Parts: sequence; C-alpha cells; structure tokens
Amino acid sequence: MQAKVVDIMSLSHLPMATTSYDYAYIIQLACIFILFILLFFLYLERRKFIHKVKDLKSIEEAVITRLLDSMSANFAFVDLDGTIRYVNQRVFKYLDINRKGLVGKKVTDVLSIFYEQSDILPDILEELRQGKDYIEFKTDTYLSEKDQDAVQLVGGAAFGIRDRNGRLLYILFFFRNINKEKRQQYTMDMILNRTHIFPWTIEINTGILTIDPRYFEYLGRPVENNTITTEDFRAIIHPDDVDAVFESMTGQFNGASLDAYVSYRLLRGDGTWEWFEAQSTYMQSVSGSPFQLIGICMSTQKYKETEIRLQEALEKAKQSEELKTAFLANMSHEIRTPLNAIMGFSNLLTDEDVKLGTDEAKEFSNIINQNGQHLLTLVSDILDLSRIESNEMVFNMQRYSLNALLTDIYKAQSLRMTPEVELVLQMPEYNTYLTTDSTRLTQVVNNLINNSRKFTKEGFIRFGYHLEDDGKSVYIFVHDTGCGMEQAELSQIFNRFYKGSPHVQGTGLGLSICKTIIEKLNGNITVISEKGRGTETILHLLLNR
Repeated sequence: MQAKVVDIMSLSHLPMATTSYDYAYIIQLACIFILFILLFFLYLERRKFIHKVKDLKSIEEAVITRLLDSMSANFAFVDLDGTIRYVNQRVFKYLDINRKGLVGKKVTDVLSIFYEQSDILPDILEELRQGKDYIEFKTDTYLSEKDQDAVQLVGGAAFGIRDRNGRLLYILFFFRNINKEKRQQYTMDMILNRTHIFPWTIEINTGILTIDPRYFEYLGRPVENNTITTEDFRAIIHPDDVDAVFESMTGQFNGASLDAYVSYRLLRGDGTWEWFEAQSTYMQSVSGSPFQLIGICMSTQKYKETEIRLQEALEKAKQSEELKTAFLANMSHEIRTPLNAIMGFSNLLTDEDVKLGTDEAKEFSNIINQNGQHLLTLVSDILDLSRIESNEMVFNMQRYSLNALLTDIYKAQSLRMTPEVELVLQMPEYNTYLTTDSTRLTQVVNNLINNSRKFTKEGFIRFGYHLEDDGKSVYIFVHDTGCGMEQAELSQIFNRFYKGSPHVQGTGLGLSICKTIIEKLNGNITVISEKGRGTETILHLLLNR
C-alpha cells in the first residue's frame, strides 16, 4: 500500500510538465495558423492587385486605342521585322480595307510609299533600323496598297520608338491625306499667279514683313527668306504714297479696324513704278492687343493703265464729238463758199450784159477752177473717210518707179505755186522702185504739199526721198519754210476734224487720212515742226512689202 502511494506521489508531477509542453505547442500552431491566414490574405490582396493592374492596363490600352482611333491622323505600329502590330481605325477608312487585311502582315507586302515613282518604304525601314530617329515624308509623297495605282498624297513621318538603352522597339508611321489641301493649294496658286495677288504678314513687335516669294520675283527685287523690314519697305514706296500706307498700318497696330484698301506705288527693280492695292486685318492676343497684321496686296498696274486709256478714250470721244460738231458747221461753210464763188463767177462769165476783158475772164476762170478743185478735194476726203470707217479702202499694190511718181507730182504742183514759193524736187540720180499703191501714195504726197502751200507764204517747199542705210526702206519727205506749229499742236494734227487754224480752208481730215493710208502701206508718218521755222513731214516705207 505504501509503495503504491509513493508511485502515485511521484507521478503527480507529470501532468504539470505535459501541460506546459502542450501550451507551447498550441501557441506555435496558432502562430503558424495566423501566419498562414496572413499569407492567404496577402495572396488574395496580390491577386486583387494583379487583377486591378490588369484592369488598369486594359483600361489604359483601351483609352490609348480609343484615342488613336478618334484622331484625325493615321497611325501604324510596326515591329523590327516589319510586321504590322497595330493600326488605328482611320487607316482602314483611308485605304478602304479591313483590319485583318493589315495587322500581322509585313508592311512591305501590303503597303507602298512612293516618291518620284519609286517605292521608298523599304529604305525608310532600313534607315530607322540603322539608327535614324525620324524621317519626314517629302512633298508629293504617295501612299497606296501594294500593286495599286497611287493616288493618295500624304504628309507625315516615320519615327523610331526606342528603350532607355537606345534599342529600337517599334516603328511608328504617322500620315494624313493631303489631297484636299493640295487641290486647294493648286487652285490658290493658279488664282494668285493669274491675278498677281500676294499674301503677307507683319510681326508688330519686330517690324518684319514676310511676303509671298513670288512678290519679290515679280518686282525684280530678290531678297533672302522672303522678308523685308518696314523701313526697307518704306524706301521702295513712292514718296507721295508713304504717308497713306503707314497711317493705315499704324492704325491697325493700335487696334483700329480698316475695311478699305490702300493704293500705292512701288519701285520695281528696273526703276519703274507699279501700282498696288493692299488690304489687311490684325490678329489679336487674349487681351485684345494686336500682335500680327495679315493681308494681301495686288498689282493694279494693268487696271490703272486701262483706266488711263479709258479716260483718254473718253476725252478723245468728247473731243471727237466737239470736232465733229465743228466739222459739220464748217462743212456748210466749206461747201457753200466755193459753190458761191463758182456760181457767182460763172454768172459773170455767161452774162451778156457784163463786158469782161480777156485778163478778167481768165482770172474768173482760174477762181472757178480753184474752187472746183477745193470742192473735189472736200468730197474726196469725205468719201475716203467713209471707206476707212467701213474698211472698204482698196489698195492696188504694184511695183512702181518712185522717181517717176515724184516727178509727175512735181509737174502738177508746180502749176499751183505762187511766185513767192519755190517748189524743189530732191532725189538721187539712180532710179528706185518700191511696191506700193501709186494712186494712194500720190494722194498722200499731194496732200502734204497742199498743206505746206497753205501755210507757206514765201520761201520754198522741198520734197523728195532718200534710201535707208540698209537699202530696204525709203524716207519720203516734204519740208517747207512756213509758219510751223507749236509742240501742243503736233499731238493733235492726226486727229480727225482737227484744224490748226479756223481761218484756213479744209475739213481737218487730210492728215488723218494720210496716216491711215501710210499705215495700210505698212509704213509710218512723222511730223517735225517748230513755230516760225517751218515743218517737215517724213514717210517711212519698205521698198518691198
């Protein structure tokens, strides 16, 4: 019994040891469990984070894709071996093909980029692979599907996309259709070239004027960079126009509105002045202050010349109307006067009650003859004027001896000269032939001599000809020592109905008709005169027409 008690007492310590061990074990298990729980939660959080990152990445990719698809430009991403990895939506509309037709294929198998009729796409890829970062498409570059006729003009570039170490990752092609822009540009260029309109701008803070390069070419004043300072621009404006030009510019610099155009003259490279018109407006900042003028200028020289010609034509028309009125009034006098003389002296000659001596009868007969000649000339001038107006004047062109023609004129005119005036014929000894209408040429020379006889009271009337040095043309001249003319009269003597003096007989048509006849004979007529020193009229004709 005792022994059993001892055993029991010795064993009484065992449960206490076992219980401590169990607590430690339980604690360890709990820690492991808690750690497991934490790791599990971390795992769950990581998975959530990964999903979130993937979602964000998907969202980012979707945003980028949506952004690229919504852009007006065309984009294509190509990897190193030339495989197309992405193209935005506009590319398909642009090329009228579907996405499957491009993505995943070699770009050189499906697309071509042409410049000067050569496909430069392989060269672009190679240059970017060799280290070039950027290649801009040149003017008149075309894009098309492979083996298709290229009609799409494009502007744009190709970029190399690299990592931090400079290693090429992708090639980005950016391009846009510029067909519409080109059409507008070509149309605008044609308009500007035909109308001589030049766009320009002025930077207000620098005073630099930038103008279309054609402007300087047109003026014959080449400059660098197509720019000119306002001071240099001032130097080529006509002094009378400088104030008007710079007042309008200064007003716009200060924000004034200008709707009207400004006319001014510019000095060309050859030293002549040319009329221009300019109109402009200003660009303003947020504060409303002008920072740039933009405008156009246009050459109006042809319009100015046309305006001057129209004004001159109007003045001539008014003058012609006045002269025609005076002509009609003068005609009644010119016709009645010789008719009265003819009728009066004819009555005297035929009146049996009037006893006339031989000398008186001869004088009256000469008066009748002279007035008859005057009437004949008057009627001839009117008929010639009518033929000229209706373009019915006929010319019989044949080869004539000029010496014989002038000799016949000399013989006929000598009979009409007064003793105070000597008629002189001056010709070379050799004979000269020319192809002309002898009747019309005789009419002109006689008319010139008759004019000289009217205004030459004494001295001489010398006429004749001499050859040009080249022997191909001839100068026929009529020179007198008459009263001559003022320089102001010389500009009007070929006008119809013009008479230097109202007291001299004539219709004012003779020289106008002479000028028309000589021009029809492919020649020209010149008059040289000085008041009190006489007049010389020169006809220049080709020998063989």
